[in-house]
Amino acid sequence: ILHDETRDTGCGLKAIHTDILRKLPFFDGTHRFVPALVIQEGYRVVHCDVVDRSRRHGKSNYGIFDRGLQGVLDLAGVWWLRRRRRRMPKVEEIRHG
Repeated sequence: ILHDETRDTGCGLKAIHTDILRKLPFFDGTHRFVPALVIQEGYRVVHCDVVDRSRRHGKSNYGIFDRGLQGVLDLAGVWWLRRRRRRMPKVEEIRHG
C-alpha cells in the first residue's frame, strides 16, 4: 500500500539518523511507518535481516481488535498524508552587482 518495500513493518528494530527523524511527522504509531516516511523525505532505506527468537516467557499483548485496528487506522492516515504532501520548491537568491 505504501510502496516502501518493507517486509515487516511490525519489526521494532529500526535505526535512523536524528536529523532525518526530526523531519518526520510525529503521531502515536509513527514507528510502524518510519521507512515510508523516510522515503517520502527523499532518503534511501536499507533493510537488514535480523534473527528473531521465539518468545520464552509471557504472551503477546497484540490483538486484532485492540492494537491491530489502530494500526489499520494509522495506515489510512499515512497513506492520505503521503498523497497530500507537497514539497516546497528550492529558492535561490540571485545577487545583482
